[in-house]
Amino acid sequence: MTMKITRPKKEDEKEILELFETTIKKAFKDEGIKEDEQGMKEEIVSKKQSLKKDFQTNGRERYFLIAKKDNKIVGTVSFGKSNDLINKITNNEYKDIWELATVYVLPEYQGKSIGKKLFNSIILSMMARGIEEFCLDSGYKKARDHWTKKLGEPTIVEKNYWGKNAHHMIWKRKIEDISIDM
Repeated sequence: MTMKITRPKKEDEKEILELFETTIKKAFKDEGIKEDEQGMKEEIVSKKQSLKKDFQTNGRERYFLIAKKDNKIVGTVSFGKSNDLINKITNNEYKDIWELATVYVLPEYQGKSIGKKLFNSIILSMMARGIEEFCLDSGYKKARDHWTKKLGEPTIVEKNYWGKNAHHMIWKRKIEDISIDM
């Protein structure tokens, strides 16, 4: 089973969109918010728009990488300008900071270091573009726990943003402070 991390091609779009649907629905279920159909639809549409932006600008405004295992797309990661929620919470303080985003791995491939390889690859891509810092946000508890373990305490915690004890967290980090584990 070989794995490759590569830029997506237009012919990958349908499979990537299916990956978004699968992983976002699972995240909402795991978070106990699967009944929030509107929020789930908005999240999926947002990811579709990000991918479309990558194809339209050839990666200049939103840059995706995909992980393929035995020719199947199993994960994604991207970077682009910070999202509306980050800008709202930070009063536009982060509006010119690149956001690391769209880190999704199919459930059956999680725990196999695919997300780690995607993260390392996108950091290297950002470095190659001369990007010196990035931000990342999450409202999903499982993801918040993961990013806290990986990046340390968040820079901003918007308490109870999604409801009681459902915080939204934002990390801002310098690329030079990120270690890449191989």
